[in-house]
Amino acid sequence: MEDIILENNVIKLTASKNERIKSLVNFGVLDKSSNKILFELYSESDNLTDGNIKIKVNYLKNEIIQNESIKNNLKDALRLFTEFCFMNWPLKNIYYETFQNDILIINVLMDLGFVVEANLKQDYYYEGNFINRMILTLSKD
Repeated sequence: MEDIILENNVIKLTASKNERIKSLVNFGVLDKSSNKILFELYSESDNLTDGNIKIKVNYLKNEIIQNESIKNNLKDALRLFTEFCFMNWPLKNIYYETFQNDILIINVLMDLGFVVEANLKQDYYYEGNFINRMILTLSKD
């Protein structure tokens, strides 16, 4: 895959930085001016036997929240990432697991067509409170 330009950023296929994670694909979105990775999208599984994969996003929350351009690039990169996965593998569903306090990612995923598959009430203890864990799904049409 060739690099894709998104405003001032570039999407590159990257190698996983975490040796324990087996993934099919990693996208790193780099700021062209600083060459710093703004966020990384990757699959958490390399097993396609059931037609489902779980994806994750690593990002610097404060930078994205403060910069509308980066937020738009996150949405574009996630759209391209999910399209890439559906085109290259026999997938039925792409899953994303997050917590209720990650509003940015939840809104971006729902804008892209993800739906809430499960809402696990008060499933996770975070900073003195129990919060909900959510599983969102995008199905191939």
